[in-house]
Amino acid sequence: MKPIASPYTGQEMPVKSREQAITFRGKQFTAPRYYYLCETTGEEFTTAELDEMNLQEIYSGAIPDPDLISA
Repeated sequence: MKPIASPYTGQEMPVKSREQAITFRGKQFTAPRYYYLCETTGEEFTTAELDEMNLQEIYSGAIPDPDLISA
């Protein structure tokens, strides 16, 4: 993942991650959340690519809904 420029400062922002508690389908678990951090302002940003990664982390860590599992 390549850095992008901050819309506030124009400086490159590194990709960061942190564990985040998530409730999905009534179950709570933790998953990493990826974001760009403007180190000058402290603002966090995502792109469509990072949003997709974040969703994939949720789906890969989630327990399937029993109603969706067929015998």
